[in-house]
Amino acid sequence: MGTLLDFRMLEARGVLRNSIDTQNLRRSELGLTDLANRNTSRLMGSINQNMITNNWGAPAKRIPVRNKGGGTATTGTMTCTFPVADSDNDFVNVTFFSAHAGFRIIPRLIEQTNGMVSVAEEWAFLFEQTERDIADLVEAQIYTVLNAAKATTSNSTFVGAGLKYPLVGDALQVAAADQSQFYNFLKSIYKADDFGSTGLQVIGDAQMSAFVEQYINQGAQNSVNSEYSFRGIDFSYSNDIVTTSATSAISTAFAMAPGSLGMLAQVSPDAKAGRTSKSKGIEWGTVRSNLMGVDMELMMSDDCNDLTSITANALDTNGYAEYWQMGVNVAIVTPYDASTNSSIKKIDFL
Repeated sequence: MGTLLDFRMLEARGVLRNSIDTQNLRRSELGLTDLANRNTSRLMGSINQNMITNNWGAPAKRIPVRNKGGGTATTGTMTCTFPVADSDNDFVNVTFFSAHAGFRIIPRLIEQTNGMVSVAEEWAFLFEQTERDIADLVEAQIYTVLNAAKATTSNSTFVGAGLKYPLVGDALQVAAADQSQFYNFLKSIYKADDFGSTGLQVIGDAQMSAFVEQYINQGAQNSVNSEYSFRGIDFSYSNDIVTTSATSAISTAFAMAPGSLGMLAQVSPDAKAGRTSKSKGIEWGTVRSNLMGVDMELMMSDDCNDLTSITANALDTNGYAEYWQMGVNVAIVTPYDASTNSSIKKIDFL
Protein backbone atom coordinates (compact mmCIF):
# COMPACT_ATOMS: atom_id res chain seq x y z
CA MET A 1 0.00 0.00 0.00
CA GLY A 2 1.34 3.44 -0.89
CA THR A 3 2.44 6.12 1.56
CA LEU A 4 -0.63 8.35 1.31
CA LEU A 5 -2.95 5.33 1.44
CA ASP A 6 -1.27 4.22 4.65
CA PHE A 7 -1.56 7.70 6.13
CA ARG A 8 -5.25 8.09 5.33
CA MET A 9 -6.15 4.69 6.79
CA LEU A 10 -4.16 5.45 9.95
CA GLU A 11 -5.84 8.83 10.39
CA ALA A 12 -9.31 7.39 9.89
CA ARG A 13 -9.03 5.05 12.87
CA GLY A 14 -9.29 7.88 15.37
CA VAL A 15 -12.25 9.68 13.81
CA LEU A 16 -15.45 10.17 15.82
CA ARG A 17 -18.86 11.17 14.45
CA ASN A 18 -21.69 13.25 15.84
CA SER A 19 -24.63 10.93 16.56
CA ILE A 20 -27.31 13.46 15.58
CA ASP A 21 -27.18 12.36 11.94
CA THR A 22 -27.19 8.62 12.63
CA GLN A 23 -30.78 8.06 11.53
CA ASN A 24 -30.30 10.11 8.38
CA LEU A 25 -27.36 7.89 7.42
CA ARG A 26 -29.05 4.57 8.24
CA ARG A 27 -28.57 1.72 5.80
CA SER A 28 -30.09 -1.69 5.22
CA GLU A 29 -28.63 -4.77 6.88
CA LEU A 30 -26.47 -6.88 4.59
CA GLY A 31 -28.09 -10.22 5.45
CA LEU A 32 -27.26 -11.95 2.17
CA THR A 33 -23.63 -10.87 2.32
CA ASP A 34 -23.34 -12.16 5.87
CA LEU A 35 -24.94 -15.48 4.91
CA ALA A 36 -22.54 -15.88 1.97
CA ASN A 37 -19.52 -15.18 4.17
CA ARG A 38 -20.64 -17.67 6.82
CA ASN A 39 -21.04 -20.46 4.26
CA THR A 40 -18.09 -19.96 1.90
CA SER A 41 -15.83 -22.45 3.66
CA ARG A 42 -18.66 -25.01 3.75
CA LEU A 43 -19.21 -24.65 0.01
CA MET A 44 -15.60 -24.55 -1.24
CA GLY A 45 -12.38 -26.12 0.00
CA SER A 46 -9.21 -24.11 0.50
CA ILE A 47 -7.74 -25.17 -2.85
CA ASN A 48 -10.66 -23.81 -4.84
CA GLN A 49 -10.80 -20.69 -2.66
CA ASN A 50 -7.13 -19.97 -3.34
CA MET A 51 -7.58 -20.59 -7.06
CA ILE A 52 -10.42 -18.07 -7.25
CA THR A 53 -8.83 -15.36 -5.12
CA ASN A 54 -5.26 -15.61 -6.41
CA ASN A 55 -5.66 -16.40 -10.10
CA TRP A 56 -6.00 -13.00 -11.79
CA GLY A 57 -7.09 -13.16 -15.43
CA ALA A 58 -6.46 -16.18 -17.67
CA PRO A 59 -6.87 -19.09 -17.54
CA ALA A 60 -10.62 -19.12 -16.92
CA LYS A 61 -11.53 -20.05 -13.38
CA ARG A 62 -13.25 -23.41 -13.45
CA ILE A 63 -14.04 -25.66 -10.50
CA PRO A 64 -14.05 -29.40 -11.28
CA VAL A 65 -17.20 -31.22 -10.18
CA ARG A 66 -18.59 -34.72 -10.46
CA ASN A 67 -21.93 -36.05 -11.60
CA LYS A 68 -23.48 -39.13 -10.07
CA GLY A 69 -21.64 -42.18 -11.41
CA GLY A 70 -21.47 -45.94 -11.12
CA GLY A 71 -23.52 -48.60 -12.83
CA THR A 72 -27.28 -48.92 -12.80
CA ALA A 73 -28.36 -51.63 -10.35
CA THR A 74 -30.70 -54.36 -11.59
CA THR A 75 -32.24 -57.36 -9.92
CA GLY A 76 -30.67 -60.78 -10.44
CA THR A 77 -27.25 -62.40 -10.13
CA MET A 78 -24.00 -61.27 -11.71
CA THR A 79 -23.00 -62.72 -15.09
CA CYS A 80 -19.74 -63.00 -17.03
CA THR A 81 -20.62 -59.85 -18.95
CA PHE A 82 -19.15 -56.82 -17.21
CA PRO A 83 -21.15 -53.59 -17.21
CA VAL A 84 -19.44 -50.49 -18.53
CA ALA A 85 -19.88 -47.40 -16.37
CA ASP A 86 -17.43 -44.49 -16.36
CA SER A 87 -17.31 -41.48 -14.09
CA ASP A 88 -18.95 -38.33 -15.40
CA ASN A 89 -17.10 -35.11 -14.62
CA ASP A 90 -17.81 -31.49 -15.39
CA PHE A 91 -16.61 -27.96 -14.66
CA VAL A 92 -18.33 -24.97 -13.09
CA ASN A 93 -17.23 -21.65 -14.53
CA VAL A 94 -16.72 -18.94 -11.90
CA THR A 95 -17.85 -15.49 -13.02
CA PHE A 96 -17.17 -12.27 -11.19
CA PHE A 97 -19.33 -9.29 -10.33
CA SER A 98 -17.48 -5.98 -10.20
CA ALA A 99 -18.56 -2.68 -8.67
CA HIS A 100 -16.73 0.54 -7.90
CA ALA A 101 -17.30 4.10 -6.70
CA GLY A 102 -15.17 7.07 -5.78
CA PHE A 103 -14.93 10.42 -4.04
CA ARG A 104 -12.85 13.58 -3.86
CA ILE A 105 -11.09 15.33 -0.97
CA ILE A 106 -10.49 19.11 -1.18
CA PRO A 107 -8.50 20.31 1.85
CA ARG A 108 -9.12 24.02 1.10
CA LEU A 109 -12.89 23.45 1.21
CA ILE A 110 -12.56 21.52 4.47
CA GLU A 111 -10.51 24.40 5.88
CA GLN A 112 -13.56 26.64 5.53
CA THR A 113 -15.32 24.68 8.31
CA ASN A 114 -12.97 26.40 10.80
CA GLY A 115 -11.97 23.15 12.42
CA MET A 116 -15.45 21.58 12.62
CA VAL A 117 -14.32 18.92 10.13
CA SER A 118 -10.81 17.65 9.53
CA VAL A 119 -9.39 16.03 6.41
CA ALA A 120 -9.24 12.74 8.30
CA GLU A 121 -12.91 12.99 9.30
CA GLU A 122 -14.01 13.87 5.78
CA TRP A 123 -11.99 11.00 4.31
CA ALA A 124 -13.33 8.49 6.83
CA PHE A 125 -16.91 9.60 6.23
CA LEU A 126 -16.67 9.44 2.44
CA PHE A 127 -14.83 6.11 2.61
CA GLU A 128 -17.59 4.62 4.77
CA GLN A 129 -20.37 5.94 2.53
CA THR A 130 -18.63 4.73 -0.62
CA GLU A 131 -18.00 1.31 0.89
CA ARG A 132 -21.70 1.15 1.79
CA ASP A 133 -22.78 1.98 -1.76
CA ILE A 134 -20.61 -0.82 -3.15
CA ALA A 135 -21.84 -3.24 -0.49
CA ASP A 136 -25.45 -2.45 -1.42
CA LEU A 137 -24.74 -3.39 -5.04
CA VAL A 138 -23.09 -6.65 -3.96
CA GLU A 139 -26.05 -7.48 -1.70
CA ALA A 140 -28.45 -6.97 -4.62
CA GLN A 141 -26.29 -9.14 -6.88
CA ILE A 142 -26.26 -11.97 -4.35
CA TYR A 143 -30.06 -11.90 -4.44
CA THR A 144 -29.97 -12.13 -8.26
CA VAL A 145 -27.65 -15.15 -8.14
CA LEU A 146 -29.65 -16.85 -5.39
CA ASN A 147 -32.96 -16.32 -7.19
CA ALA A 148 -31.53 -17.79 -10.40
CA ALA A 149 -30.29 -20.90 -8.55
CA LYS A 150 -33.59 -21.81 -6.87
CA ALA A 151 -35.15 -25.24 -7.22
CA THR A 152 -37.91 -25.64 -9.79
CA THR A 153 -39.25 -29.04 -8.65
CA SER A 154 -39.54 -31.16 -5.51
CA ASN A 155 -39.99 -34.87 -4.78
CA SER A 156 -42.22 -34.07 -1.82
CA THR A 157 -45.91 -34.96 -2.04
CA PHE A 158 -46.56 -31.70 -0.21
CA VAL A 159 -45.33 -29.67 -3.19
CA GLY A 160 -47.02 -29.13 -6.52
CA ALA A 161 -50.24 -28.16 -8.25
CA GLY A 162 -53.29 -29.10 -6.19
CA LEU A 163 -51.15 -30.05 -3.20
CA LYS A 164 -50.44 -28.33 0.11
CA TYR A 165 -47.79 -26.00 -1.32
CA PRO A 166 -48.24 -25.23 -5.05
CA LEU A 167 -45.19 -24.08 -6.99
CA VAL A 168 -45.81 -20.76 -8.71
CA GLY A 169 -42.86 -18.98 -10.28
CA ASP A 170 -40.73 -21.73 -8.72
CA ALA A 171 -41.75 -20.55 -5.25
CA LEU A 172 -43.60 -22.58 -2.62
CA GLN A 173 -46.97 -20.91 -2.04
CA VAL A 174 -47.93 -20.87 1.64
CA ALA A 175 -51.51 -19.92 2.43
CA ALA A 176 -52.27 -17.94 5.58
CA ALA A 177 -53.77 -20.96 7.33
CA ASP A 178 -50.58 -22.99 6.80
CA GLN A 179 -47.97 -20.44 7.82
CA SER A 180 -47.64 -21.25 11.52
CA GLN A 181 -46.67 -24.87 10.77
CA PHE A 182 -44.89 -24.33 7.45
CA TYR A 183 -41.30 -24.57 8.66
CA ASN A 184 -42.03 -27.96 10.21
CA PHE A 185 -43.31 -29.19 6.83
CA LEU A 186 -40.27 -27.60 5.16
CA LYS A 187 -38.01 -30.03 7.01
CA SER A 188 -39.99 -32.90 5.52
CA ILE A 189 -39.69 -31.37 2.04
CA TYR A 190 -35.91 -31.34 2.40
CA LYS A 191 -35.90 -34.99 3.47
CA ALA A 192 -37.96 -35.92 0.40
CA ASP A 193 -35.35 -34.20 -1.80
CA ASP A 194 -32.50 -36.17 -0.15
CA PHE A 195 -31.23 -33.32 2.00
CA GLY A 196 -30.84 -33.34 5.73
CA SER A 197 -33.26 -31.22 7.71
CA THR A 198 -30.72 -30.15 10.35
CA GLY A 199 -29.28 -26.64 10.32
CA LEU A 200 -31.47 -25.25 7.55
CA GLN A 201 -30.88 -21.58 6.79
CA VAL A 202 -33.70 -19.22 5.88
CA ILE A 203 -33.21 -15.63 4.75
CA GLY A 204 -36.30 -13.55 4.24
CA ASP A 205 -37.48 -10.06 3.47
CA ALA A 206 -38.24 -7.63 6.29
CA GLN A 207 -41.81 -8.93 6.62
CA MET A 208 -40.75 -12.52 7.32
CA SER A 209 -39.34 -11.53 10.70
CA ALA A 210 -42.85 -10.68 11.90
CA PHE A 211 -44.07 -14.21 11.16
CA VAL A 212 -41.02 -15.84 12.73
CA GLU A 213 -41.20 -13.78 15.90
CA GLN A 214 -44.93 -14.44 16.27
CA TYR A 215 -44.88 -18.19 15.75
CA ILE A 216 -41.54 -18.96 17.39
CA ASN A 217 -42.86 -17.49 20.65
CA GLN A 218 -45.98 -19.70 20.70
CA GLY A 219 -44.50 -21.96 23.37
CA ALA A 220 -45.78 -24.82 25.47
CA GLN A 221 -47.96 -22.57 27.60
CA ASN A 222 -50.12 -21.71 24.58
CA SER A 223 -53.06 -23.73 23.30
CA VAL A 224 -51.27 -24.12 19.94
CA ASN A 225 -47.54 -24.64 20.34
CA SER A 226 -45.72 -23.80 17.08
CA GLU A 227 -42.26 -23.28 18.60
CA TYR A 228 -41.03 -26.72 17.49
CA SER A 229 -41.50 -25.80 13.82
CA PHE A 230 -38.68 -23.24 14.04
CA ARG A 231 -36.24 -25.25 16.16
CA GLY A 232 -32.89 -25.82 14.42
CA ILE A 233 -33.46 -23.25 11.65
CA ASP A 234 -31.16 -20.23 11.27
CA PHE A 235 -33.16 -17.13 10.29
CA SER A 236 -31.76 -13.91 8.83
CA TYR A 237 -33.16 -11.06 6.76
CA SER A 238 -32.33 -8.72 3.90
CA ASN A 239 -34.25 -5.86 2.30
CA ASP A 240 -32.83 -7.01 -1.03
CA ILE A 241 -35.03 -10.12 -0.91
CA VAL A 242 -37.76 -9.02 -3.32
CA THR A 243 -41.29 -9.79 -2.16
CA THR A 244 -42.95 -11.60 -5.07
CA SER A 245 -45.58 -9.23 -6.44
CA ALA A 246 -46.71 -11.66 -9.16
CA THR A 247 -48.25 -13.96 -6.53
CA SER A 248 -49.45 -11.11 -4.29
CA ALA A 249 -47.16 -12.46 -1.59
CA ILE A 250 -46.87 -10.50 1.63
CA SER A 251 -43.47 -12.02 2.43
CA THR A 252 -40.79 -13.91 0.49
CA ALA A 253 -37.83 -15.95 1.68
CA PHE A 254 -35.22 -18.45 0.55
CA ALA A 255 -34.41 -21.65 2.44
CA MET A 256 -31.25 -23.65 1.88
CA ALA A 257 -29.06 -26.35 3.33
CA PRO A 258 -25.80 -25.19 4.97
CA GLY A 259 -23.08 -24.46 2.41
CA SER A 260 -25.45 -23.34 -0.35
CA LEU A 261 -24.05 -19.83 -0.88
CA GLY A 262 -20.53 -18.42 -0.89
CA MET A 263 -18.59 -15.33 -1.89
CA LEU A 264 -14.92 -14.73 -2.61
CA ALA A 265 -13.07 -11.68 -3.92
CA GLN A 266 -9.86 -10.95 -5.76
CA VAL A 267 -7.76 -7.82 -6.23
CA SER A 268 -5.39 -6.95 -9.03
CA PRO A 269 -1.65 -7.65 -8.85
CA ASP A 270 -1.01 -3.89 -8.82
CA ALA A 271 -3.17 -3.46 -5.72
CA LYS A 272 -1.56 -6.43 -3.99
CA ALA A 273 1.92 -5.05 -4.66
CA GLY A 274 0.98 -1.49 -3.67
CA ARG A 275 2.38 -0.07 -6.88
CA THR A 276 2.79 3.62 -7.67
CA SER A 277 2.78 5.21 -11.11
CA LYS A 278 5.57 7.80 -11.17
CA SER A 279 4.32 9.47 -14.35
CA LYS A 280 0.62 9.63 -13.37
CA GLY A 281 0.96 9.88 -9.60
CA ILE A 282 -1.49 7.02 -9.00
CA GLU A 283 -1.22 4.68 -6.03
CA TRP A 284 -2.79 1.23 -5.78
CA GLY A 285 -3.58 -0.62 -2.58
CA THR A 286 -5.96 -2.99 -0.80
CA VAL A 287 -8.14 -2.68 2.26
CA ARG A 288 -10.35 -5.19 4.04
CA SER A 289 -14.04 -4.34 3.91
CA ASN A 290 -15.57 -4.98 7.30
CA LEU A 291 -19.02 -4.70 5.73
CA MET A 292 -18.51 -7.33 3.04
CA GLY A 293 -15.81 -9.46 4.63
CA VAL A 294 -13.65 -9.33 1.49
CA ASP A 295 -10.67 -7.36 0.19
CA MET A 296 -11.34 -4.18 -1.77
CA GLU A 297 -9.03 -2.50 -4.22
CA LEU A 298 -8.11 1.17 -3.76
CA MET A 299 -6.72 3.71 -6.20
CA MET A 300 -5.64 7.24 -5.35
CA SER A 301 -4.40 10.21 -7.34
CA ASP A 302 -3.93 13.92 -6.60
CA ASP A 303 -3.77 17.01 -8.76
CA CYS A 304 -3.65 20.80 -8.86
CA ASN A 305 -7.03 22.34 -9.79
CA ASP A 306 -8.76 25.66 -10.11
CA LEU A 307 -11.18 25.34 -7.18
CA THR A 308 -12.70 28.82 -7.23
CA SER A 309 -16.12 27.56 -8.38
CA ILE A 310 -16.16 25.07 -5.49
CA THR A 311 -14.76 27.14 -2.62
CA ALA A 312 -16.08 30.54 -3.84
CA ASN A 313 -12.65 31.93 -2.99
CA ALA A 314 -10.92 33.84 -5.80
CA LEU A 315 -7.52 32.86 -4.36
CA ASP A 316 -8.09 29.12 -4.93
CA THR A 317 -6.90 28.94 -8.52
CA ASN A 318 -4.16 26.45 -7.62
CA GLY A 319 -5.77 24.12 -5.07
CA TYR A 320 -4.74 20.62 -4.08
CA ALA A 321 -7.33 17.83 -4.53
CA GLU A 322 -7.24 14.07 -3.89
CA TYR A 323 -9.20 11.61 -6.01
CA TRP A 324 -10.08 8.18 -4.63
CA GLN A 325 -11.82 5.18 -6.05
CA MET A 326 -12.47 1.77 -4.58
CA GLY A 327 -13.98 -1.39 -5.94
CA VAL A 328 -14.58 -5.10 -5.53
CA ASN A 329 -14.41 -8.11 -7.81
CA VAL A 330 -16.48 -10.85 -6.18
CA ALA A 331 -17.41 -14.36 -7.20
CA ILE A 332 -20.83 -15.34 -5.84
CA VAL A 333 -21.08 -19.12 -5.89
CA THR A 334 -23.93 -21.59 -5.36
CA PRO A 335 -23.63 -25.41 -5.33
CA TYR A 336 -23.36 -27.42 -8.50
CA ASP A 337 -26.52 -29.52 -8.77
CA ALA A 338 -27.57 -31.21 -12.02
CA SER A 339 -31.05 -31.84 -10.63
CA THR A 340 -33.95 -29.39 -10.60
CA ASN A 341 -34.71 -29.89 -6.88
CA SER A 342 -31.63 -28.21 -5.43
CA SER A 343 -31.38 -27.13 -1.81
CA ILE A 344 -32.20 -23.49 -2.58
CA LYS A 345 -35.97 -23.18 -2.25
CA LYS A 346 -38.02 -20.02 -2.66
CA ILE A 347 -41.00 -19.39 -0.37
CA ASP A 348 -43.96 -17.02 -0.71
CA PHE A 349 -46.21 -16.32 2.28
CA LEU A 350 -49.60 -15.28 0.88
